[in-house]
Amino acid sequence: EEEILNRDLEVDNEDEEEEDSIQEDSSNSDTSVDSNEEEEGEVLNRELRVNDEQEINGATQIANEPSTAQEDHNQENKKDQPNESTITTPPKIQTPAPAILTPNSINLQTLQTIVKTLKKLPYKQLKQQKKIPSLTYIQNFDLDAHLPSVAHIVALSPELRNLHYTLVPGRMKEDAFFAMIFCLLRQHMYGEEEEEDVSREVGLDLSQSQPQSLDVDNANNNNTEYSTKLQMKLEQVQQENTRLVKLIQETQSKLDQTQAQLSSLQQSSPSPSLPNNQKPQQQQPSTSHKGTWKMDSESREFLQLDEILKENLRSEKKKRLMEVQTQMKFILDSDDVHDSFGEWDCCGQTDYYAHGCSR
Repeated sequence: EEEILNRDLEVDNEDEEEEDSIQEDSSNSDTSVDSNEEEEGEVLNRELRVNDEQEINGATQIANEPSTAQEDHNQENKKDQPNESTITTPPKIQTPAPAILTPNSINLQTLQTIVKTLKKLPYKQLKQQKKIPSLTYIQNFDLDAHLPSVAHIVALSPELRNLHYTLVPGRMKEDAFFAMIFCLLRQHMYGEEEEEDVSREVGLDLSQSQPQSLDVDNANNNNTEYSTKLQMKLEQVQQENTRLVKLIQETQSKLDQTQAQLSSLQQSSPSPSLPNNQKPQQQQPSTSHKGTWKMDSESREFLQLDEILKENLRSEKKKRLMEVQTQMKFILDSDDVHDSFGEWDCCGQTDYYAHGCSR
């Protein structure tokens, strides 16, 4: 019985060993299959990469190398076209890009020249913005973008500050003033000027004087003729400006004389509103104060100006007062006859208190 039991145990052990070997063989076969599948996937990926690279290289070669048919077509077109040496092409005119003005590129001498140019322009033309070059540039001017350059030129030139005090804001706006300054700076420093502005200022028809021929020699001849005509027109404009300046000076002197005569007549003529030709006694106020006199900022700025500029402003004030007085001539100071305007029919004198012509 013991032997039989031992044999059964041995048989069971053999069966278990066989089952374990079978399981090991199956697991080894599965791992080999998985490895084979991975190797096949890598091979396929490599083949796909190689094919993609070949297609890309072929496309780039086709794009870089022109086809023979295209070359033949280009050669036929070259044969049909005439020789380029026989055709005279007009010279290309390159318009320079607008230069950017920086504070370092602006000097005092240039600003003095521009101030002299602005002082020659009459008041009405400044107010109406006529004869100001590059008006389109002024309309598109951005003052905020030029603030560093504006601060530089204002600190550099005292004459420009005085001119700014005179013109702004009574005669023109601040952005228009600095736009005109920068426009003249660009023209003076870089030689930029528009043909439309020159034709409007000088009165010359540019379409008739521009060269229309394609020949270079004829174009140069037309340019010289145009420049001579333009120079003659500019000289005429300068002569007209000098004549107008002289006329303004003569008119100003006559107005000053008339103002002096009026003041003398007012002092010498009696006051009819008071009896017995008595003049009112002016009461002189006391000049003693406990505190100090605080001057207005505008008065302080006016006293800091040059003497010539102050005299010009005072004369301008007199001129304005005379203009207002002439415009308000119909408004009488009182209902008395002596305040009315007219003339004596016997001697033609216009002053009521003029010396009599009868004895």
